[in-house]
Order: sequence, then C-alpha cells, then structure tokens
Amino acid sequence: MSDRQLGTGGTQAVFSFLEQCTPSMAHLHQHFVSFGCSDEEYLLAVSSWPPEVVRNFLIQVLTDRETGEMLVSSMDMFVLQTHFLAYYQT
Repeated sequence: MSDRQLGTGGTQAVFSFLEQCTPSMAHLHQHFVSFGCSDEEYLLAVSSWPPEVVRNFLIQVLTDRETGEMLVSSMDMFVLQTHFLAYYQT
C-alpha cells in the first residue's frame, strides 16, 4: 500500500481518486458520494474486492436509479475498475 493516509479528506479523497483516473472521472464524484462511497476508507474497501465484485459495485453506483440506464460507457467502466484494482497497490 502507498503512503496515503486513510480516513483523511472525506469526499475530497473520493474526488481526488476519480480525478487521478486517465481520463479523469471526477465528473462522477457526486454519484459515488450519493451511493455512500464518501471517503478513502470506502475506496480502500472496494479496491480489496475481487474484480467481478468491483464491477458489480460500479454498475450499481453508475446506473441511473430512475431510468435504469448506465451513466458511463463500457470504456469508462474499464478505466474505473482498473483504477480501483491498482490504486492502493503502488
């Protein structure tokens, strides 16, 4: 794990995590926070899950609750999943 300090930053930590994706996924910040992924401890928890569970989590976070439509492209899903699985490994 990196030298990041867990439990710091609150929703700003979530924004920073998303912003560090390539390309940036910071525009999805509110969806993560609304779902309840509101600080770095939640990010760490998700990053420790198996890839298929991370993907299911992302599907739930990024599905419009009213229409049932995905809010991101398949490519964005891969970017986010890969970022989750690699973020705390460095």
